[in-house]
Amino acid sequence: VIFSQGSTWVQQRRITLRILRDFGFGKSTTEEAVSAEVSRFLRYLQTFEEKPVNMQGKFNLPILNVLWTFTAGQQYDYGDHRLQNIIQRVNEVVKVLDAGRASSLLHITLPKWVFRLLPTFLDRNIT
Repeated sequence: VIFSQGSTWVQQRRITLRILRDFGFGKSTTEEAVSAEVSRFLRYLQTFEEKPVNMQGKFNLPILNVLWTFTAGQQYDYGDHRLQNIIQRVNEVVKVLDAGRASSLLHITLPKWVFRLLPTFLDRNIT
């Protein structure tokens, strides 16, 4: 959907929306899950009491948790290293897509051993 346009984009959008509806998006259960996650996120923010909080990336936590609940059927605590790892990887993908170099997406999706075996693959210099 991200890289498509025109009639291809319309078709992929329809399919994506249909799949999301099958997962429950747009139904009252979705609203309940989002509402519960917002409450949980507010409790998390209250743990910082009166201290200043760096909000950069903090809103990714509840968003990813709701999506993960619908797709994988589980939730993560906000301090869980696995959730932080997922968010880091999503941020890497967004940076690559923002840079406009689609080949850079391979840097994220290919296993690390490929780059160890071929250190200059895709102009990536690993020594």
